[in-house]
This record gives sequence, structure tokens and C-alpha cells, in this order.
Amino acid sequence: MSYSFAHSMSTKDFYKSPFCTTSASIGKTPHSPHNETLLLLLFCVLLLLPTKIEATTNPLIINEIGAYEKSGTDAAEWIELYNRGDETIDITGWKFIDSVSTRQETHSITIPIGVSPIIAPHTFAILAQNPQKFKTNYPTVSASVFGSNWTTLNEGGELIALQNAQGIIQEQFTYSAAASYSLERKNPLLDDYSSANWQMHLNGNSVGFINSNTVSTSLLIENPIPQETTSTPIIIEELP
Repeated sequence: MSYSFAHSMSTKDFYKSPFCTTSASIGKTPHSPHNETLLLLLFCVLLLLPTKIEATTNPLIINEIGAYEKSGTDAAEWIELYNRGDETIDITGWKFIDSVSTRQETHSITIPIGVSPIIAPHTFAILAQNPQKFKTNYPTVSASVFGSNWTTLNEGGELIALQNAQGIIQEQFTYSAAASYSLERKNPLLDDYSSANWQMHLNGNSVGFINSNTVSTSLLIENPIPQETTSTPIIIEELP
């Protein structure tokens, strides 16, 4: 989470104000203690501290991880993305980062022909090793499917990240182990990467649909609750 600060006056105006006096204008004489100057300067610094704090979070997040799927020549791994913001996101020029041994590798995100790079607010998108393979495996998923050529996702967990077109890391974390089924984010509005917010699906995955363990009804705005997927039925009767 990043923070932006708002001041009640500009820095330029502040230095013109009577509240901030430099050592040149204090009139320091042999009778003026040096600590008085330091105190006045400290007072100026304190006035420059933020008067308002606004929390902002990255709107495009990783919401589900399919590291348990096949990799290699029959690559079928995927990452589910979710736009939790209120504005569209153009994923053109974005990159996916994963870890290989002790180093990190950066992979371009490709936009298949006929697929829009725009991710609408409150909708999913899929990042797949092999977009065509993914669509074959999950024909009921209507979300946009993008490509990226990572080698394999570690079922035991590894550091992954999303980098925007300006080269700024938008989300970065080390996910936990999920060898049998997908790893789902419980609350997409919470930047918590511990086991409290990430759990392995009980018997499959919910890719392209609301996670089976979700606690956020905001996902219901644009995305239906699935009654079944190609891998396993998922029924959510009530969301708290």
C-alpha cells in the first residue's frame, strides 16, 4: 500500500510565512543560545509534516494462482487477475515476474489477436502460459486471456510480481504452497499475503469466477457466482 500526502500550504508559501525563520533572520548574537536556533528549525520541520494521509492501493491484483496445473511442453498454468478499482486498466506493456532458483525473471504479457488489452472495473482477466490451451481446458470462462512465457510456477510457493508499462511494481509477494489445487485470495480488497487471506481450493479451482472462499461481495458487481466449472462444481450459498 502506498501513501500520498496533502499539505494545508505549499512548501514555497510555508517558507514565506512568519512561522518559519532561518538562522540568518534569527539575529543570532553571542547572547543567543545555539539550541534556540535548532528548536526553531525543528518547529519548521514539524509544520512540514503531512496534515492529511490518503491510502491508495493498486487496482490490478493477483487473485488466484494455478501453479498445480501442468507445465513444460503441455503448459497449462495460469494466474487470475482482478481489477478491483473503478476505472479500466490497459495491460499493454505490462510484465509478469517470477522466481527461478535465486533470481527473478521478467516476462512480457502478450495480447492475442482479437483480445482487448482493456480490463474493465470489477472484472477478471487470465494470464496463461498457453492462452489457447487455457481456453480449451476452460471453455466456460469468458474473461480475457493474455499470454506470458514463464517456465513454471513453483507449487511450493515463490515470489511473483506484476509490473506496469512504466516499469513500476504494482504488486509483489511470495505465495504459499498449493500443490494439489489452486491458491485463492480470500479478500481481494485486502493486501494481506499470509495464510489468513490465501487458501488452497478444496477440490479444484474457481478461475474466471468468484473465489470459493471470498468474503467480499464487491465481486458480485460484474461477476456471477459459478454453479460449475470444467474442473469441479463450486456452489456459494451465502456470502457474509
